[in-house]
Amino acid sequence: MTTEPEHETAQPTPPPLPPARQPTMREKLETWMPTKGQAAVAAIALLAVSNVAAWVKIVREDQPMIVTVGVREMSQGYISRLALSDITPEEARVKTEMSFPAQKFRPSPDRTSARTSPPASRSLRAGPSPVQKRMSSAFEASGRASRRWATAPSRVMWKGWVSVISAPSRLEVNPCYRFSIEMHWRTAPMSLNGKTLFITGASRGIGLAIGLRAARDGANVVIAAKTAEAHKHLPGTIYSAAEEIEAAGGKALPLVVDVRSEDSVMAAVEAAVARFGGIDICVNNASAIQLTGTLATDMKRYDLMHQVNGRGTFLVSKACIPHLKQAANPHVLALSPPLDLSPHWFGSHVAYSMAKYNMSLAMLGMAEEFKRDGIAFNALWPRTGVATAAIEFALTGKEGLAHCRTPEILADAAHALFCLPARENTGRFLIDDSFLYEQGVRDFDVYRVDPSKPLMPDFFVPADSVPPPGVKIG
Repeated sequence: MTTEPEHETAQPTPPPLPPARQPTMREKLETWMPTKGQAAVAAIALLAVSNVAAWVKIVREDQPMIVTVGVREMSQGYISRLALSDITPEEARVKTEMSFPAQKFRPSPDRTSARTSPPASRSLRAGPSPVQKRMSSAFEASGRASRRWATAPSRVMWKGWVSVISAPSRLEVNPCYRFSIEMHWRTAPMSLNGKTLFITGASRGIGLAIGLRAARDGANVVIAAKTAEAHKHLPGTIYSAAEEIEAAGGKALPLVVDVRSEDSVMAAVEAAVARFGGIDICVNNASAIQLTGTLATDMKRYDLMHQVNGRGTFLVSKACIPHLKQAANPHVLALSPPLDLSPHWFGSHVAYSMAKYNMSLAMLGMAEEFKRDGIAFNALWPRTGVATAAIEFALTGKEGLAHCRTPEILADAAHALFCLPARENTGRFLIDDSFLYEQGVRDFDVYRVDPSKPLMPDFFVPADSVPPPGVKIG
């Protein structure tokens, strides 16, 4: 008996499965909820983008800045649809509820009323969460920046509540993360490295001290003075000063300049620009002195004091201004007194007082005239006598120098001023030790020629100018 070979029954091929339905973008948005990290980044980005003008201001100041972002508080909760009525699911998934400049940071009643309380079962968490602590630590650079704010000048750029939410759904309330964010910025420590200083009367004394302090930063110093050959009573020439500047780490350009001559000043400014590419700081230090009454002052000496002090300051500043307008942080400084018009500062030496006050008047007027250009014009004056060869020769003699401070106190004060933003520090009349105290200096004995001798007060210091704590005059 034969048998038929067995054949497998062919199975019908199943129809292909329809492709899985991909959720629409709307459905994705309706169910999307950012992680805490995504929410924090989005909130900070939104706050920054919404305050572009503040960033532009920082960049235009061209100062080294330290910017710190701090997430002060974070909570989870819900936000009502009423507050989101202007957002569609296809639009951005981030909304700022309140974002104000710091000086205007006040919760708005009408905006607050637009939010409803979260359901009782999902109330906002109280107190810092572990995530909040980690975020705050990261965004505040391990907390170091916030501690520096107490001792360093800083400003709050922005302070406000930012909510990062899921896309609006059909629910009456939407889950959200809420952050209290602060952005602080402060000026980083500055250096005069690469800056060009045009200093009159810089062959000796205070002018040279200012140049040497800048040279230690690596600055370019233009020594604009008359002394090409050694004076029989006063040491130093523009060439010996240049050697000291170079030895201190700077670059020097010694120029024979008579500040009474317009041609001489203009030629020196052009030579400085040709050598260093521009001028960042102008220091009007050159000055002539004669402490005589009206009848004892001959007109030749009167003319000299006014031509060097008042006219010279005006001329040198005028020549430098076109180049200062191109500088990043331009300063003009005059070594001249506060404008205290007490009669006793004039009665004994009216001609000298008039000439010296003219320097201060130039700073006052130019500070107002050029404030929109961002050029700072200030005056700096010593509280005590300063130990210079000129003062020894003309006023105190060698014994009197023991009651003075060294020129380095003015050099340090000038350096500190030049490191401040010019737009915010103009039109000031500064006393050296008070300004240094304002900048954090506490030890003033290092500037005394002889700490065992009482300090001799200088002319023109206003009666209401109080010395820093611990400083005794006379």
